[in-house]
Amino acid sequence: MEVVAQSPGVAEFKERWPTLLEPFQVNEEFRRCTGVALEPTFMAQLDRYTPKLLELFSTKGGAVGSRIKNLLMVLIQDPDASVVKKRDARIRCLMESWGSVDESSSLTSVGQQRQKSMRT
Repeated sequence: MEVVAQSPGVAEFKERWPTLLEPFQVNEEFRRCTGVALEPTFMAQLDRYTPKLLELFSTKGGAVGSRIKNLLMVLIQDPDASVVKKRDARIRCLMESWGSVDESSSLTSVGQQRQKSMRT
């Protein structure tokens, strides 16, 4: 109720309730509220829409387009890339196209965070 009534900023929210923003907790809360597993559903839809996303990424120009092309070039140069690496590249491309890039954000780092939180 406090969150709704007082609308704390992201920084304050992170400071007061840091575990609520851990991937494991986000996934569990989403599942509790909706009955849907967030991560597997998101990944399945990411895979489903990949052709359209690649089409969208190819239309980007300027600095963003250049960064996206560099991210995709990694996949072109490694045709045997794992599913995780391919998804990570697509997510990074999405983040670039939306202008919300954070070097610590990647599928790999989220997976590592999830494993760490499950151990504790």
